Amino acid sequence: METRLGERPPRDFPWETLAVALMACVIGYQLFVPPVVGLANNGDFERLMDRVGLQYVVSNYSDKYFNYINLTFATDAPRHETGLISSQQLLVEIALLVNRVVARSSLFDLRTLGAVNAGCFLAATWLVLQAARSFVTYSRFAVLGLWTLMFTDVGYVSYFNSIYSEPASLIFLMLTLGVSLRIIAAPRPSGWLAASHAAAATLFLFAKAQNVALGVLLAAWGICLIWRRPIPRWRAAAFALGGVLLACSLAGYHLAPRWTREANLYNAVFAGILIVSPFPADDLSAMGISDTLAQYARTNYYHTTAPVRDPAFVTAFYDRISQSRIVWFYLTHPQRMLAMMDKVAPSAFLLRPPGYGNFTKASGYAPQIISTRFALWSGLRARIPGRTWILGSVLTIMLMVGARAIARSTNATDRLLFVLFELFGLSAAGQFTVKFAGNGLMDNVKLLFLFNALADLSVIFAVAWAIESLAGRHGPLPNRRTFS
Repeated sequence: METRLGERPPRDFPWETLAVALMACVIGYQLFVPPVVGLANNGDFERLMDRVGLQYVVSNYSDKYFNYINLTFATDAPRHETGLISSQQLLVEIALLVNRVVARSSLFDLRTLGAVNAGCFLAATWLVLQAARSFVTYSRFAVLGLWTLMFTDVGYVSYFNSIYSEPASLIFLMLTLGVSLRIIAAPRPSGWLAASHAAAATLFLFAKAQNVALGVLLAAWGICLIWRRPIPRWRAAAFALGGVLLACSLAGYHLAPRWTREANLYNAVFAGILIVSPFPADDLSAMGISDTLAQYARTNYYHTTAPVRDPAFVTAFYDRISQSRIVWFYLTHPQRMLAMMDKVAPSAFLLRPPGYGNFTKASGYAPQIISTRFALWSGLRARIPGRTWILGSVLTIMLMVGARAIARSTNATDRLLFVLFELFGLSAAGQFTVKFAGNGLMDNVKLLFLFNALADLSVIFAVAWAIESLAGRHGPLPNRRTFS
């Protein structure tokens, strides 16, 4: 019996569903079986807590930040002082609603949010794995095994029991990927698929401020997906989709609260460029800033001595600096860029932020202790030498091989898949660059979360590609159907 693209024989065992069920068990064990795992607050929780009306029930600083996770929060009227916009708020609001219905209490259990984050992630994972069945045969179990190993690792799962925005980045990235694969597999993509892609990509862009930098790549990808239908209205829709994603990217940047932009600018200069600069005063002058501000080198926006409220400093620094000026400085001073890359590279393969506790105080663990359960993948990654030349070499090879595969593709299906592979690499490189250009050397591991997720997706894609290519030499792949 012949199968169409995206379909398999009726008796085919649902290995993808079984893999997701296994992932649910492993993730659930970490999030809900004592001692439960989460990720301690570094001060970012308040950005969403204020907007949804959550408050701590503990008062000591050491109990709130870095040392332990807190599972119980008080609920109050929302406050919008932060002005932060994140699609993670949608997930928190759902968790609050579920908590009110199930617990019927004025207290909020963080594990409710963990369940919502995990459930949405597993649903997006199921969509990706189901869609991927159309493109893999011999590598099917390798894909399922690697996916389970990587994304049940505590380095990813611990974020689910937290009020960080990283879970939204991961969930909506997977959702965007799943819808993209469904569009590639569909001989005639429907309008609802195109709309779903736009919605998923928009939620991803608004998950975290640093994601908006990928708006141009997502817009180009959306155009590639829809353009292949030789119908005028579909090609017009492709450009409309690209325009919407570009507009969302720009809106995400300009709608960010002023204080977050100021914090990023301050850290990018004083906790970034001036740390690696042998001549801080000269580099400030090159950016059009008074060299007298070199005295604040190595401070960050949150440092007690940072003059961020001083009117004279605001005039001398914030009235003269911009993100584009920082980017231009790096382009005209490549030695500073290389020095920054050397500083960030050691954190590139780490999934576990150092100094962030994974357990509650009541569990009996010492402060800032991290979980060693389900940490095989993050442990393997931590053994990879974090060197700029290694990162650069891997990325260059990846992009060159992908470009060659695109050029040699004989059908649109393979061509789009290889473009997707290139997109992973370019997006990862973009996230690595945005990390130091947008926030200096602050919180390297945590802010490379999306970089790591994209890198892991690239590994899965590359392994599947290699297995399918080698196995394909001995005969046609039984479930591959292509369109012109």
